[in-house]
Amino acid sequence: MSLCWNIRYYDLWHELVGQRYAPERVAIVSLDEATIAAHPSVPLVFWGPSFARAIDACRTAGARLMVLDFLFSVSPEAWLDTLGVGESEQARTYDAAFRSQLKAGNVLLIGMASRKQSGGFDTLLPLPEYLFSLRNAVEDVGLANFAVDSDNVVRTFSPAFAGEDGLTLGPALGPLAAMRAGLRALPQPPPPTPWLRQETRAAVYPIRFAGPSQTFPRVSFQRLLEPHAASDPALRVLDGKIVIFAAEMSGNQDQHLTPYSRFLTQQRGGLMPGAELHANIIETLLRGEHLAPLPVFARSVAVLLLLSVGLFFLQRTSPWGGLGIVVLLAVVWAAGAFLAFRAGRLAPVAAPQAGLLACYLGALGVRLRSEERARRKLRRIFDRYVSPEVVEKILGASQAPRVEGEMLHVTVLFCDIRNFTTMSEKLHPSEVMELLNRWFECACDIVQEHGGMVDKFIGDAIMAVFGAPYRRPDHAQSAIRAALSMAAASHDVADWCAQRFAGRGLPL
Repeated sequence: MSLCWNIRYYDLWHELVGQRYAPERVAIVSLDEATIAAHPSVPLVFWGPSFARAIDACRTAGARLMVLDFLFSVSPEAWLDTLGVGESEQARTYDAAFRSQLKAGNVLLIGMASRKQSGGFDTLLPLPEYLFSLRNAVEDVGLANFAVDSDNVVRTFSPAFAGEDGLTLGPALGPLAAMRAGLRALPQPPPPTPWLRQETRAAVYPIRFAGPSQTFPRVSFQRLLEPHAASDPALRVLDGKIVIFAAEMSGNQDQHLTPYSRFLTQQRGGLMPGAELHANIIETLLRGEHLAPLPVFARSVAVLLLLSVGLFFLQRTSPWGGLGIVVLLAVVWAAGAFLAFRAGRLAPVAAPQAGLLACYLGALGVRLRSEERARRKLRRIFDRYVSPEVVEKILGASQAPRVEGEMLHVTVLFCDIRNFTTMSEKLHPSEVMELLNRWFECACDIVQEHGGMVDKFIGDAIMAVFGAPYRRPDHAQSAIRAALSMAAASHDVADWCAQRFAGRGLPL
């Protein structure tokens, strides 16, 4: 789950940044709709002479390396041979100009690797007529496979394509990874990076995207075919560049999801052509930069500091305040991770945010447990003196009473039995207790009914407090109402005494 959300944040960062830098090393020649419309009757298999002219125009414009992102399934000579006209001079030399351009060097072709059902890989290479026309033969071929994540999004690249034994089958960055053939064409060598070494095994690196689709400079294939292409100012963009020839006409299936194609869990379109993916990868290679994770020590210290700050405030705020702190810290961390991303560093986001949530839930659990213990303690203290309703009000109050004591304005009610000494002299001790129990039971019920608390019994007297521990602004009125109720109840108790102790001469 954490990895999944980290990927979502990774995609979101790309969309928020947009274009990250201006590409400096790669340009794209697009075989677009305008080019197809200018040659409606020529099948792609017969475009060899056009490719030859376009490659020559690129050389003239100063391009240092040409990459053909095309994998032809049949040569024009082979196709003409099926028609029985392959013996003619024109048929045998139809692609001669194209093959001459391949032989001149600084031209790369692509191959593809596919996994066999029985295990291992099949490698589809260019047609032999083209492969052996290349100056360095198979060394001038790169595999055009992309590293696709489980959600079908291309985020990473591998400089080498690993076979079953872990050894490299060849450059896996497609035409652009065949730098062994193309690096010598660059005016200056790229920064020393391990992925440019021939012995590099298969490893995966994040692509440092220049930006969303259409970020790289493009030139229409048709402009290279114009009679005065050498003087076309639009071709200056090719000077000193690695040029990728790409099929970008409508209906082309070489389109891929990238981090710019998604927003959190929603696919939003914006597919990137395969040639532009290759362009982003080769820019990543030649710039010597890729998105690297923060150092373990820095990452650990930052996460520890984040969680420590969270715990510090969670222990000192209410649950709702703590939730606000957690949300704020999660947003601050995400913002920091975004800034790190802009600086070329990857910081985890989901795991630290999950840690903040765990801290919040833990602090909330500790708080609830502590409050429950305090509630049980208060309940044990007050259950003996006040009604259950009053206890619940005390426990439900926003400010619980402090057991160590506090200063409050309260009303104290004292009530005792008139002529109790004379009455006790005429009764047996057990009868005196019976009388007291009868009266205390009645009086205590009245006190609790009016929200008071019986503080103590003093002989035949009762001391009751109103306004504490349950605070109420009408404590004086409640005490008066309780006194009036006691006076009315005393008549019932007197009637009971007259019947219970008849003939004793009690002063009732």
